[in-house]
Amino acid sequence: MHSDFDFTPRLLLRKTGNIVVYGLFSAGAFFFTKNLIDYLLVTQHIGQFLMHEFISIILFMFFMAVHVGNIVVSYSTMFKSEEVHFLFTKPIKPSVIFSIKFLDNFFYSSTTLILILISVFAGYAVYFDLSVSSYFIILFLNIIPFLISAGALGVIILLIIMKLAVKFGLRNIFIGLGMLYLSFLISFFQITSPVDLVNEVFKYYPDINRYFTDLIPPFIKYLPNHWLSDSLFWIVNGNLNQAWQQIILQISFAIILVFIALFLGKRWYYSVWLTSFKTVQIKRKKEKGISKNIFGNESFLKPQIETVFKKDWLTFVREPSQVIHFSVLMFLILLFISSVSSVVLIGKYNYYLQCIVYTTVFLFNVLLISTLSLRFVYPIISMEGIAFWKIKTSPIQIHKYLWTRLMPYILLIFIISQLLSIFSNYQYSIQLVIISALINAAIAPGIIFLNFGMGAYFADYREKNPIRIASSQGASITFMIVLLFLVILIAFTFKPFLVYFENYVKYMTHNIQALLEISVYIAIASLAVSLFSYRIVLKSLKRDF
Repeated sequence: MHSDFDFTPRLLLRKTGNIVVYGLFSAGAFFFTKNLIDYLLVTQHIGQFLMHEFISIILFMFFMAVHVGNIVVSYSTMFKSEEVHFLFTKPIKPSVIFSIKFLDNFFYSSTTLILILISVFAGYAVYFDLSVSSYFIILFLNIIPFLISAGALGVIILLIIMKLAVKFGLRNIFIGLGMLYLSFLISFFQITSPVDLVNEVFKYYPDINRYFTDLIPPFIKYLPNHWLSDSLFWIVNGNLNQAWQQIILQISFAIILVFIALFLGKRWYYSVWLTSFKTVQIKRKKEKGISKNIFGNESFLKPQIETVFKKDWLTFVREPSQVIHFSVLMFLILLFISSVSSVVLIGKYNYYLQCIVYTTVFLFNVLLISTLSLRFVYPIISMEGIAFWKIKTSPIQIHKYLWTRLMPYILLIFIISQLLSIFSNYQYSIQLVIISALINAAIAPGIIFLNFGMGAYFADYREKNPIRIASSQGASITFMIVLLFLVILIAFTFKPFLVYFENYVKYMTHNIQALLEISVYIAIASLAVSLFSYRIVLKSLKRDF
C-alpha cells in the first residue's frame, strides 16, 4: 500500500536538510546582523539615524523585489495553473478561487523569506536589548504587513495588466510598465543618495543620533519602507507614541491593499481569466510561422543538438511568465549596476569601510548569479516531465543531452557574472576588477552545477510551472546551501581583501598575490562541487527512471 508518508532516504534528507540548513543560516543571519550593527554604530560611529535610513533603502529594494516577483508568480498561479482550470469546472465562486490563490501565493513564496527576516530582526532586537513584546510588535505588526502590502500590490498591478492586455497588447503594457518602474526607481535613488545623506548628517558630528527630519524628502515619508525603518528608530529610542503612528500607517496600508485586491478579484478575475486565453491564442498564431522557420533553417550544429536548442528556445519564448521573469531579473541587475556607483564611494579613505562596501557589492553580484541559477537551472530536470523516459530511449547519449540543455545557461550566467564584475567594480583599480572577474569565473560553475544537481535530486516531474519549482522546498534548501557557501567564501576572502585595501589606501600599492591564491583555491572548490553535483544528476536519473 502506497502512502504519501512512506519513509524514503530522500524524504529523510529533505526534512533533515531543512532543519540543518535553516538552523545554520538562521544562526548566521542572527550573528551577522548583531556584528554588523555593532560595527556601524561602535566602530564607524554612523549614528542610529543614518543606520535606519540605510535600512530604509534596503527595505525599499526588498519591497520592490517582492512586489515585482509576486506579479510574475501570481500570473503563473492564477492564470496558467492547471489547478485553477480544474477549480473553474467546479461549483466554486471565482472570488473564492481568487482568495485561495492569493493566500497560497503569499504563504508558498514568503515562508522562507519570513524565516530569514525573523533571524535578522532577532539579531537587531537582541543588540538593542528590546523586550520580547517589542520584537513581536516589529515582526507581526510591521514586517508581516510590509510583506502583505508588497504581495497585494503585485496582485493589483497584475489584474490591471491583464485587464488592459487584450486592448493594448501584453508586450506593450509590460514595456510601458517597465519604463514607469525604471523612472520611479531612478527618481528614488536620485532623491535618497547615500553619499549625500552621509555628508549632510556628518555636518552635525558628533550630534548624529538625533532624528534629522529635514533631511528626509517628503516623498519618502509616504513609502512603507520608511514607515518600517522609522518605527524601528522610535522603538529603539523608547518613543512608542511615534512608533505606533508609523505602525498604524503600515497596518492600514496593508489592509487597504488587501481589500482593493479582493474587490478587484471579485469584479475582474473571472472575466480577465477568460480573456487571457484570447491573448495567448493571438500570440501563438504569430509564433506558429516562427516555429516553422526556426526548425526549417539549418545550422553548423548536429541535428540532435540543434533540435534541443531550438526546442528550449521556443519553450522559453512561448511562456510569458518565463520571459517576464527573465526581464524582471535583468531589470534588477541593471538597477543594481546603475545604483552601485554611488555606494562604492562610501568610505573612500577608510580602508576597513571600503573593504566592507566592496565585499557587500561582491556578495550582491554572487547572489544575483545564484538567483539566475536557481530560477533557470534548478527546474531543468523537473521540466522534462513524466515523458523523460522517451528521451532516455531515444538515440542520444543522456550526458550529451544534459550538457546540451545546460550549456546555454552556463554561457548566459557566466557572461552576466563577468559583466556584473566589470561594471560594479570599474571605479576600483584595474587589478581589483581582474581579480573580481577571476573569482566570479571560479564561483559561477560551482553555483550552476549545485543548482543543477539539487534540482535533479529534488525533481518534481508532475509540476509544469518552473516558477513554482524554483520556489519549492528543495529549491529553498538549495538556496540556503548556496548562502552558506557564500558565508564561507566571505570568511576566507575578507582578510586578503582587507590587506589589499589597507596597502592601497596607505601606500597606493596593488598587492594581489594573496587574492590570486585565493581565486585558485576557490576554483578548485568550485570544480569539486561541480563534479559532485553532476554525479548527483546521473544517479538521480537512474533512480527515477
